[in-house]
Amino acid sequence: MEKFKLGFMVGRMQPIHKGHQILIDKGLEMCEKFVVLLGSSNVSREGENPFTFEERKEMIKAIYGNRVEVYPIVNIGIGYTPEWGNYLVNTIKFYTGETPDFTIGGVEEDRNNYLNNYPEITRFIISRNLIKINSTKIREIFEEYSVDELRNEYPEYKVEKIREAKATLNQALDSKIESILIKLLPKIYQQ
Repeated sequence: MEKFKLGFMVGRMQPIHKGHQILIDKGLEMCEKFVVLLGSSNVSREGENPFTFEERKEMIKAIYGNRVEVYPIVNIGIGYTPEWGNYLVNTIKFYTGETPDFTIGGVEEDRNNYLNNYPEITRFIISRNLIKINSTKIREIFEEYSVDELRNEYPEYKVEKIREAKATLNQALDSKIESILIKLLPKIYQQ
């Protein structure tokens, strides 16, 4: 199969999990060059956006090294409209000098029409049912349990709950990412 020249995906990845990795892996398999656009790059240390752009980039680079290019994007407040698609394509052109011909993402009805101005960009959709985890659940686990509880021996009354949380994290996170997250937690949740 001939590869696409330049593919991309968009996500906040707060944090990156195995669902994101499935998308990136498939993008790398199908494209000569692959870009990850990290959303909300100008927001950090708050509810849905605890990690900085640089921290999220570090997580991606820990897994993929230089095989993936990572660039920031901000929420420009126009929703998933054709103007959003223009913003994404122009951002990729700015950083790479090239126009993408491929994108990959999950099934999200409200987000699948923003590239209507770009019929030359092939869209590849992967079901979100492959891994039933999301970044919100991961953030909730880290908020609920302290760094020490996740890293060391657990108080007896919380053993079962923490085992369940760890099983969820093991299913959802690459071990490299989990170790980076453990280091970042004191900064993020000020523990």
